[in-house]
Amino acid sequence: MQKLLLILITALLPTAIWGQNSIMLSIPEADNIFLSQNLTLLAQKYNIDKAEAMLIQAGLFENPTLSFEQIAYNSDTRQYFNTGSQHAIELEQVINISGKRAKQKEIEWYNIEIARHEFESVLRELKYSLHACLIGASYTQKSISIFDKEIEHLNRLVKVYTIQYEKGNVSLIEKSRLEALLFALKTEQLEYIGKLNEFQKQLRLLMNLKPDVTVSPKLDNSDINISMLDMGRFQDYINNNPQLKIAELQIKQEEANLSLQKRLRVPDIVLKGIYDKSGGITPNYVGMGLSVGLPIFNRNQGNIKAATAQIAQNKLNYENTANEIQAELSSKFSHLKLLYDFYSSIDKSLEKDFTNLIEGVSSSFEKRNINMLEFIDYYETYKETCLKLYEHENTLLTGIEEINKLIGSDYIKLWSK
Repeated sequence: MQKLLLILITALLPTAIWGQNSIMLSIPEADNIFLSQNLTLLAQKYNIDKAEAMLIQAGLFENPTLSFEQIAYNSDTRQYFNTGSQHAIELEQVINISGKRAKQKEIEWYNIEIARHEFESVLRELKYSLHACLIGASYTQKSISIFDKEIEHLNRLVKVYTIQYEKGNVSLIEKSRLEALLFALKTEQLEYIGKLNEFQKQLRLLMNLKPDVTVSPKLDNSDINISMLDMGRFQDYINNNPQLKIAELQIKQEEANLSLQKRLRVPDIVLKGIYDKSGGITPNYVGMGLSVGLPIFNRNQGNIKAATAQIAQNKLNYENTANEIQAELSSKFSHLKLLYDFYSSIDKSLEKDFTNLIEGVSSSFEKRNINMLEFIDYYETYKETCLKLYEHENTLLTGIEEINKLIGSDYIKLWSK
């Protein structure tokens, strides 16, 4: 049964990884595709267009109202709809005063700015997701390659031990132990392939790629250096955070709304023009009129009070948002420093020497210079060390991207254009 599973896993591995069209992309190249093809981002842009349309709408004047009255039945002449007898025409136009339209336009202008910063916020989140997926896919591919190298050498050893077992030179226990190790490696590799497939799915969605396309990231992180970073210098960049910008604009917008609500206490004027053929005090009566509401009972008190409360609430929301960003940035920066200090202390030569180490261990085992337990221990140690190294580098790079997202700027530049 174990051999059958081993055969199935071996058959599935190539198609799981390489069964699709593969394209190599650097992060700047992926950014360009993302900016032009991401459907969520393209849809978000229409919120700006809608806000700009509402600004146009807010600046439009009220339409005039035209009324026409025609006599339906004249009892004296017993005629219906006699156009030569009585009819009247009335034209009305609402005139906004006290600058209401200007304040409505100001409110809509803030909506445009909010929509732009919401777009920026979505852009930062999606861009972070894109970079995190590219970084994750890259290091997952590297992890899979570690398994490939070990599996390649172990496959050869299993074949050698199978031949030697048939000749009676090695025991069944030794051969089975190698087969079990090979099975465990391939099973663990499948887990990483599943992670890689999930990254590929997200990358296809983020860049709107065809389902048969896989992305092979090209990362150049040889110059990671955050030793000169200072938390104090980040303070100037916090104000660039889109969510904080939105919170600030919401305060200003509500202040404009309060001003509008106060101006709404002043009633609008309605101008009228009237023509009445024979129903007025004189034939062919032409008159003008004016009407205005009297603010005796309703002086918009409730809306003014609500707007005042909303301003106070928005100010607290702004302060809370700033505190949250500051706290998160401080926490992530401290963690990033720890990650970087640990990363700087790691001997990177193990990764480069991995192939030689595996070949040396395999050769020593074949020559019986080390026993089975030592061989397995070397294999597991080398594998786990490389996997942990990749995991740490992945976490470090993702942490840098999180810092950039929080401050709303590519302050820590990782990728050359």
